[in-house]
Amino acid sequence: MNTVHAPTVVFDTDPGADDALAILWLCALHARGRVNLAALTAVGGNVGARDTFIATGMQAYNTSIRPKLIGLVYVVPTVVIGAIIYTINSN
Repeated sequence: MNTVHAPTVVFDTDPGADDALAILWLCALHARGRVNLAALTAVGGNVGARDTFIATGMQAYNTSIRPKLIGLVYVVPTVVIGAIIYTINSN
């Protein structure tokens, strides 16, 4: 009977959203016994940790409801009040 041994993996990564997904995928494989995760190391990559943090925060902000609420709270009332003032003063 042939036995298949899980390969041993040393994962070296830099901070980034794509690397975070790869780490999650690797951890899932390790939990299922498909790989033996020997080490997980982090090094400085092409994008710094600060830039990664800001990009992730901006992506979360842009997909949230907050930008839409800002439009509803500030932009719409300003346009409506401006239209009312224009209409009153145009006569």
